[in-house]
Amino acid sequence: MSFIKPNTSPKEILIAVSVNNGDGYIESFFNSINMSINKAVFMNQTHSTNIKKITKFNYLFYRSKNLVKNTDAMITNKANMPLVVRTADCLPIVLYCKSKNVIAVIHAGWAGVLSNIIEKTVQLMIQDYKVDANNIYAYIGPRILMKDYEVGVEVANKFNNKIKKGDSWFVDIAGEATQQLLKLGLKEDNIEDSELGTYSDERFFSYRKDKNKSGRILTLAMIK
Repeated sequence: MSFIKPNTSPKEILIAVSVNNGDGYIESFFNSINMSINKAVFMNQTHSTNIKKITKFNYLFYRSKNLVKNTDAMITNKANMPLVVRTADCLPIVLYCKSKNVIAVIHAGWAGVLSNIIEKTVQLMIQDYKVDANNIYAYIGPRILMKDYEVGVEVANKFNNKIKKGDSWFVDIAGEATQQLLKLGLKEDNIEDSELGTYSDERFFSYRKDKNKSGRILTLAMIK
């Protein structure tokens, strides 16, 4: 299998997450979901809080392998516009509101989580697309788990979700993201956490484990 899917995502959308099945995994991923890579929109992710709206006017430009520059979240209310997040320990998050037919994808590492890129994305959905946070479904994809995510005390001090083992600190970026989503008004039952760990699960890439040899997990989301 070249991809995994959430268990409870709405039938109106496609969410697919690539797995590492060797060389050519990207081609295998797109083949397995019956889609051309040239149809997808990718970002030049920089751990920013910049958000880009993908519309019928700019989609044709970005789908031609032109990266959305200096961006870490995208939103669209148009069908058949696949949005992709690339990760290798960071959080890939998908947000979808069925009533307004709006979808968003977010790339969030610890810096993005602390810089409130999640809140900014949800607020943009509310302000510009008239979304009610109570109606948002959220999917949190594979990322590094707290047990594998050791950080310095200066980073740990900024997190609510953390533990100390001996002299080492570990943080839970997914737990922090979930806490933020709940505070923004999402219902707990509407948040699906994959609970999959990139560092410990051989199906996924992990920058912390593989360093510069690491590939990237693709999390693709699209309104059907």
